[in-house]
Amino acid sequence: MITRFFLENFKDQIDFIIKIFEDLPINLRLIKSNLSAEQYIAKGFEISTFIFIFLQLSLIYLISLITGNLMFGITSSLIISTLTSVGFFFIYLKIPSLKLSSLQSKIEKEMYHYIPVFSAFISDKTPLEESIKSFVTANPDLKLSKELDEIYKMVKFGGLDIVTAIDKKIEVTPSKKLRDFLFGLLTIIKTGGSLKEYVKKVTEDEIEEYKNKIRESSRKLTLFFEIYLISLVIGSLFLIIITSVFSLVQPIPNLLEMQFLIVFFLIPLVSIAMSKLLESLIP
Repeated sequence: MITRFFLENFKDQIDFIIKIFEDLPINLRLIKSNLSAEQYIAKGFEISTFIFIFLQLSLIYLISLITGNLMFGITSSLIISTLTSVGFFFIYLKIPSLKLSSLQSKIEKEMYHYIPVFSAFISDKTPLEESIKSFVTANPDLKLSKELDEIYKMVKFGGLDIVTAIDKKIEVTPSKKLRDFLFGLLTIIKTGGSLKEYVKKVTEDEIEEYKNKIRESSRKLTLFFEIYLISLVIGSLFLIIITSVFSLVQPIPNLLEMQFLIVFFLIPLVSIAMSKLLESLIP
């Protein structure tokens, strides 16, 4: 009901936001959202309003209680609530783009590994939709399988021919690499070429591209690991030694506490962050 209120009364503002974030309708369609761009923005207005009201009421009480100044509490809470709700709204508008990017990355990473597998199911004597069904049945948990399964369902249950089904899927698939692959399948079917040979060629290209990515990732991993060793491990040890030496000349307040934080908090936290970074570089 509240979403409908924003849809009906803030239509001009919603249209203006769509003009600024022109990729939003496409991104929502590609991530298969049930909401239109207008509904999504109206929902963002609704959530941001609730955040504003909740923070405003909470912070007025807390800040006034701590400072003993009601006017300062009202002013501060108004500024904080406004900035927080506006900040949330803009992050909310970027969520479809982030989801799409994540989905693209997962599908394209799977293609490196599973297009060679898919080629084993392809035969020029077997209808493509049946080959797709066999692949999906063998690998049901893949994002790639879910994308290909939609083609099979359009043919099997939607009454479409394979050419129309692939053509429709090309329009809504979130991955450019998968879109190019499907377009190649479509071209081969229309021209009467060999699907087996096409998928074999794509498999060879995928393997070669994956090798190049591994080589590039190895260089980056080596570089980041060297930076990590020099800046964190050696740097931290150097800092601990220097502070210990200087403390002999002039006492440093809370020296042991500072060294304890470096060893048991700073180094582990940076190490965890580095491991996540290195993990993201692996293709």
